[in-house]
Amino acid sequence: MTTNEAPAIQPIKMRFFEGGTAPAAVAAGYKMNGTVHSTPEALMSQHGSEDLIFVYGASVHGQPGVFEFARFEPTYVPGLDSRLVDSGSAYGLANGLLVSAPLFTDGRADEDQ
Repeated sequence: MTTNEAPAIQPIKMRFFEGGTAPAAVAAGYKMNGTVHSTPEALMSQHGSEDLIFVYGASVHGQPGVFEFARFEPTYVPGLDSRLVDSGSAYGLANGLLVSAPLFTDGRADEDQ
């Protein structure tokens, strides 16, 4: 038996974006807040439950597994909080109404379709 229930909404967790994709993080509503030198595992351990994006940069010379990452934090428009997503849509509250928009796999809103 199937139902027409809405999919479960899960909060966004920390994500990694490939190098060169900082514009996609900005388009997703995030702003750069500096750089860090770390391993992906250490970042996941420290920030795994936070709403952050880390964009890969260059590897750090002489430190195997360590990369420079650009750290992006969310910027929220007053009255619109889009931190909640399911597997294919961004959900948020705008003036008290639940709204959704489809997402690309890299987090950009699907503006061309």
